[in-house]
Amino acid sequence: MRASPYDLREHGYTAVAIETPEGKAEYAAAQRGFARHAADLRRRLLVVCETLTLA
Repeated sequence: MRASPYDLREHGYTAVAIETPEGKAEYAAAQRGFARHAADLRRRLLVVCETLTLA
């Protein structure tokens, strides 16, 4: 959402200027972080699902 045209400052989010090289780099780094976090959550969810199917 920080790369969207919406003003999210009242929610504590500053805009990312994806039209600049610096903004693109910031956005890409944030997306990589989200992907890492999501991968961890997927692994944990798979463990739970496997545990439930073996019960």
